[in-house]
Amino acid sequence: MSNLFIMLDIMGGVFSTISLAFDYTFDYVASITYLVVVLLDIVLVLMKVFFYVKGTQGAHRVDYHSTRASSVA
Repeated sequence: MSNLFIMLDIMGGVFSTISLAFDYTFDYVASITYLVVVLLDIVLVLMKVFFYVKGTQGAHRVDYHSTRASSVA
């Protein structure tokens, strides 16, 4: 998942919601859908950060490249 794509998607939702404020009548349904996109993108960013931090911690990481398969003869 590209960080650039997520940032652009969040900014698109924010600016689309702001653009609704400059119309004569405020479209509440459109603003809710734009804000839901922003909210779900923020959840994706938080999940990405959480799993990055969780994956880089921990002493029980297995290095699969250094282990050798035992040969059965």
